[in-house]
Amino acid sequence: MEQVLRKYGFSDIQIEIICNSKMIYCKNREELSRNIEEIISFLESYGYSKKQIINIFVKLPTICNYSVENIKGKIETLISIGHKKSQVIKMTSSEPTIYSNSASSLTTRVREFESLGYTKEQVLKMLYSLPTLYCYSLENITSKICELEKMGYSRKEILKMSSYFPGIFSLGVENIKTKIEYMLSIGYTKEQIKKMTVSLPQMYGYGTDNIKKKIDDLLALGYSLPQIIRMTSMMPSIYSYTIENMKQKISDLEALGYTKEEIISMSLSLPAIYSFTIENIKEKIDYLKEIGIVDVILLNPKNLMQSVDLIYARYRFLTDDVGLSIDYSNAKYLFKDRKHFFGQFHVGNEELLERYNYDLEVRCKNKVLNKG
Repeated sequence: MEQVLRKYGFSDIQIEIICNSKMIYCKNREELSRNIEEIISFLESYGYSKKQIINIFVKLPTICNYSVENIKGKIETLISIGHKKSQVIKMTSSEPTIYSNSASSLTTRVREFESLGYTKEQVLKMLYSLPTLYCYSLENITSKICELEKMGYSRKEILKMSSYFPGIFSLGVENIKTKIEYMLSIGYTKEQIKKMTVSLPQMYGYGTDNIKKKIDDLLALGYSLPQIIRMTSMMPSIYSYTIENMKQKISDLEALGYTKEEIISMSLSLPAIYSFTIENIKEKIDYLKEIGIVDVILLNPKNLMQSVDLIYARYRFLTDDVGLSIDYSNAKYLFKDRKHFFGQFHVGNEELLERYNYDLEVRCKNKVLNKG
């Protein structure tokens, strides 16, 4: 047995872990060695890498007892449930205990989640993201849902949170309560915490030290604590950004002519500015400068959410077809929502984008000029 494992690249420590497992049945050693070779050969032919196979045996030594037909059956079941071959390989490599479940329990788990209110698509994504869910008891899962309901979340919110972040089922209730208490101590309200965690449930997986460090970094950037709370309440994903990327975005915006104070003010109104590429922002600013209304960004940073393609199309329509002269007094028409713009001018965004194509009329020409 040891020789077979060594032949396939297992280290001495890995071999010791497998051989010392009390869960391996006392088979004839030659028979056990042949079985191991058959399993490894099958897994290799199916597409598992050497590293993945070693990980499976180390995490689940009892696989030495399984027949190839048994393993094939589990794989076929996972495929029939709706997982792709590549997903099955990844899932069972990270959580090989899936192979210790019966085929019927695997299919039952999917039905159990559906009975809780999840869609089939959500269930498959959750199980792929956190394969250990195949091994949790239904009681464990329903208990966590009940605890979250006691914390004030609705069933609909819990389904949304856990479908985005199934890892919430692996967190202890006390862990979650501690995180809420910490957020309250910083200055967030219960309503803000609830809204943030529904939007970004991964926050419950962040350590309090990580949150504190991000707050300290944002303070160093020039934000006050109330501003940080306001900004992250609007866009909790700020906590997932690296401070280096945020510093770079500030530097890039300063290079476009904005002061540090203006950037902070803009981000408080539009925290999503940190998620925009600087190329995207620059293109909009350059065009707004060209038509003489660039300060609409400082007046209302949310105007940056409008695509330059639509700004251009509406500008052309309003100046060429309607006969308006666009200035700061009527620039709002460029940024009106779809419904109100249509109600006033009786033309939709799609028609305008097709009639006035920024990509063909401006972007492509600029690329040619830049190359020249």
